[in-house]
Amino acid sequence: MTSELSCIATCIASQNPVIAFLNYILIGIIGISAFALIVFGRHFSLKTNFLLKSAFLTSLFLFLIVLLFATPASANSLFVYTHTSLLLLIVGYFAFSYLFAPFIMRIGLKRTANAEVEGIITEESKNLNIKKPSIFVFADSQASAFTVSGIKKAVFISTALVERLNKDELKAVLTHELLHLKGNFFNLKRFFSSVRAGFFGLIPIQVEELDILAEDKIDESMPGEKQALDRAREKL
Repeated sequence: MTSELSCIATCIASQNPVIAFLNYILIGIIGISAFALIVFGRHFSLKTNFLLKSAFLTSLFLFLIVLLFATPASANSLFVYTHTSLLLLIVGYFAFSYLFAPFIMRIGLKRTANAEVEGIITEESKNLNIKKPSIFVFADSQASAFTVSGIKKAVFISTALVERLNKDELKAVLTHELLHLKGNFFNLKRFFSSVRAGFFGLIPIQVEELDILAEDKIDESMPGEKQALDRAREKL
């Protein structure tokens, strides 16, 4: 372990002064954000917690990238192999989830046709000025709706939920899901999940705040449908 830490210090110290300074900044952000989360995290707001976690995970990823390109070609140590492997895992996880998530979510689901849902998706996509995603109405006794984004974007909604909602509630739910796609927060969440996965889940940082913040932001953008959306949520 001592030799590996020595390698890190040597690699950083031997870099171009600008690159070395950047690495020191990244290490500082990693250390400060980790300390703040551990010591004061419970006292921070959701937004502050999320920003600190974002700074920590992003700086960690950037540090790996800068160190990879700044490490001498002659270097031969466990650290070099480890941090290169972590980078490959992070990028690989991101690419896999981006390419295949929409297809993986369909596994085991039975698709059904619903003209009303198709019509609402078509109309609201046009109103929101976004490309119409795939709509996947699936047979299920549990009421649920969610959105998946990747190389293809899709809105999933169960037959149980469609049957429980009136037209206004159904429109509010589908518009809410479309706004998730328009906000495109999926890639941000996918990135943070990839960093965690690259470290085999050993980094004890979750980013549930992103989901809550995204939901609140979308709700604020739908004041006219708030009552219908609240009624729909009660039926979930």
